[in-house]
Amino acid sequence: MTKKYLLVILIVMSITWLLSGFIFTARAIEISDIKDGDLIRAIDSFDVWIVKYVGDKKFKRLILNPEVFNMYGHLRWEDIKDVDSSIVDSFIESTLVRAVGDSRVYKLYPTGDTGEKRLIETIEVFDAWGFDWDAVYSINEFDRDAYIIGESLETKFVSTVPDTPGLSSDLFIQSLISYPSNPINGDIVTFYAIVKNRGEGSADPSAAHLNINGENIGKAMVSGLVSDKAITIIFKEAWKAIFGSHALEICTDADLEVSESDEENNCFSSKLGVSKIATLPDYISKSPSMTWTGLEESPGSGDTLSFSVKVYNQGNVIGAGSSYTRLKIDIGNDNSWDIMAKDSIVDSLPVGGSEKELFKYVWAATSGTHKYEICADATSYIAESNETNNCVSVRFVIK
Repeated sequence: MTKKYLLVILIVMSITWLLSGFIFTARAIEISDIKDGDLIRAIDSFDVWIVKYVGDKKFKRLILNPEVFNMYGHLRWEDIKDVDSSIVDSFIESTLVRAVGDSRVYKLYPTGDTGEKRLIETIEVFDAWGFDWDAVYSINEFDRDAYIIGESLETKFVSTVPDTPGLSSDLFIQSLISYPSNPINGDIVTFYAIVKNRGEGSADPSAAHLNINGENIGKAMVSGLVSDKAITIIFKEAWKAIFGSHALEICTDADLEVSESDEENNCFSSKLGVSKIATLPDYISKSPSMTWTGLEESPGSGDTLSFSVKVYNQGNVIGAGSSYTRLKIDIGNDNSWDIMAKDSIVDSLPVGGSEKELFKYVWAATSGTHKYEICADATSYIAESNETNNCVSVRFVIK
């Protein structure tokens, strides 16, 4: 269908609605509108989830980054449904996946646009963690391999471990990370730590404590560990970030339940800084321009119009990934967007970087006053320090 006929149909439909006395307004998306396989995103968030239903169970899985999203040919950015956060929260988060054609199941640990995957080696380990087979998502290999491989998942809360008479265990904290890694004031922070047994003997189950500024804010159980094995423990949403520098300490075997060859190396200390203002990219649209197919100095009715803009990153951090720039045209300048599905992909922009976006042969112009608008990061994938300055608008006249 040509744009000319589409415009006529839209005008006829608008007149029909007016004559019928109906007023059409946008309706908020409800939970009943969410179907199996839909893409959803909380209005106040940038995370995109894909949902699935199994009987009465409702699951959601995080899509790690734009590159992963784009590797699924059936997923489209314009299909993302922006919903109230309560709807997103009503779905159970799943981090269990297997690649199509591969029976191996992994547990994922996403951190920002990257993450770690840990193999669940046996059904016994799967069941010991209390995982749900219905929660396992089938994904493609690109998605799976976007996560770095970590230690295989060990059995959780093992009541006993193999005896090693005469040999002692030695637990220590191998690593500790926070998510977000650079929190700002008010962020809810989750902590991930790897506990390893580098002793020659086995260690029974124990508890790890997380302290900030000397105050205990969380406790996590560490399963029994044989020699040279490690496990990741999670302190989920353990702390609300406060501006300033904070003393962070995590101690394994904090309740002195395990006999070790070295009792003095159980704790790991570091500093965690919290900023007042986000250190983020900031995409803006500048230098909009319009060209036409006619040879006159100004465009006329029937000329086919093309548009361009430069997208700049004026923030202080590189963009997290690819994004979309969108062109919209208001025919008649009556505050209704008649053409609004023209997108251009923008690569990740470095600090101070820019990229010119071209929208070729978009519209055969008609006489009158019109307006076009071009918006950087139109799908709000990039978390920015200023989310209100992405767009530039231009009013123009066709004779």
